[in-house]
Amino acid sequence: MSEPTKLDIIRKKIESIGGLPTLPRVASEIIARVSDPSSSMKDISKIIHQDPSLAAKILKVANSAFYGLRQEVTTLQLAMVVLGLKKIMNLVASISVFSVFPTRPDGRSVDRPRFWLHSAGTGAIARSISQRMELDLDGEEFVAGLLHDIGKIVMDQYFHDEYLEILGRIEKGESGLSAEEYVLGATHSEVGDWIARHWKLPDQLVSSIRYHHDPGQAGENRVLAAIAGTANLLAAKKGIGFYGEKPPSDFRKSNEWYILEQTAPALKKISGSEILDTCDSEITAAREFLQITM
Repeated sequence: MSEPTKLDIIRKKIESIGGLPTLPRVASEIIARVSDPSSSMKDISKIIHQDPSLAAKILKVANSAFYGLRQEVTTLQLAMVVLGLKKIMNLVASISVFSVFPTRPDGRSVDRPRFWLHSAGTGAIARSISQRMELDLDGEEFVAGLLHDIGKIVMDQYFHDEYLEILGRIEKGESGLSAEEYVLGATHSEVGDWIARHWKLPDQLVSSIRYHHDPGQAGENRVLAAIAGTANLLAAKKGIGFYGEKPPSDFRKSNEWYILEQTAPALKKISGSEILDTCDSEITAAREFLQITM
């Protein structure tokens, strides 16, 4: 019998104190139903209406600058027609995640507002990148960006003292991944992979969370992982990085960007400054999204 890895030890410790939190029941059911080809808009609508607060937030986001729809969406049914079931599913997952990780009961939490701004900003920038690549990912790129660092909040929630040690090592110049590996024996990407599987998220989202720092390892999901990874770099470049996120001197020389250029050669004609300029409006949209959903 092989020795347990440090990640196994992390899992056992979390399970011993109640286990990983689950997504709200309505969100979990919607993710499952949308993946079922036999599900209809009526089925999904009935589930969402079980949570009036969620339904109201969906309408607010749909009518905000975040989507920039030309027509006002006045009912959930119309929102589902205009956005489509998959976008609704991804929107539900995005809204629901905020309730899963409240501030620690003892008040000892790493800056959560900063974390969620980085996460939502990364998601919004990822959306802008996919639009430039002329990809219609039905909002999946936003969720990939929003959840790319979810492993960090798990570390802070369950291993706060160890996470402070990680941040201390980062402040002294060590890379984030190296510090995580040294202190906890696992990176936030690995922990994020675990929780994404626990929530039964689609495989492509699980893969993008696991490999956003190394999208070449994501196989058929490498483009989504590279979009999330590039958006993460750009968010740091625009000053909304989280601890351990160092702005690159030139994001266009990153492995993440290389994968995107191979997929959409037209990106080679766009200047880096032009891409960075568009991030400002996306960060503004992310702030509005957070104001509505948190």
